Amino acid sequence: MPTHNNLTTDNIPDILKNTLDIRQCNQSIYIEGTLGDQRVKVKRLMFLARFSEKKYQVDNEKFTNQFSFQINLKDHPEICESTEEVFNLYIVVTTDKKTAMQLNSLKSKLKNNHDGDTDDYILRLGKFHNTKTTGLQPFKVNNNYYLLYKTIKGNISLLVNREIKPKPFIEINNFKNNTINLKLVLI
Repeated sequence: MPTHNNLTTDNIPDILKNTLDIRQCNQSIYIEGTLGDQRVKVKRLMFLARFSEKKYQVDNEKFTNQFSFQINLKDHPEICESTEEVFNLYIVVTTDKKTAMQLNSLKSKLKNNHDGDTDDYILRLGKFHNTKTTGLQPFKVNNNYYLLYKTIKGNISLLVNREIKPKPFIEINNFKNNTINLKLVLI
């Protein structure tokens, strides 16, 4: 179970993840979506560094089960100053304790944020039932290389001055022939 300061992540409540739309135009990133339960409200988007303690947050404009974030990386030096990093993207949601118990899958809790009858939880951005990504291309800002991408597991991450090193993956759904020999060579 990965940890980051006071944050723990484990079971992701897929029942909540309804729609996700991610668009990119040059150095601007637009992330919008909807959670499947109106009792769960999105507070913010978090960029958490994989290899350091860096963390960056953007508040949700709507504070409902819908979320909308517009990030221009030129305006955020805390992300741009990274030399080599991978930022995993999360959304911070809040709900009352009764709803959390009913959903029984909100286990990723911000340990330091208990506000009486509500608690804050984190959800990894990705694996939504309806996910649409548009225009995700590498770009440069202040001589730094960036790539917003979908990981092998379907989550969203931001690379800073790093390259994706994909592992070879071969999937054969159906193959049947008694007379042909098949030889696979991985390069």
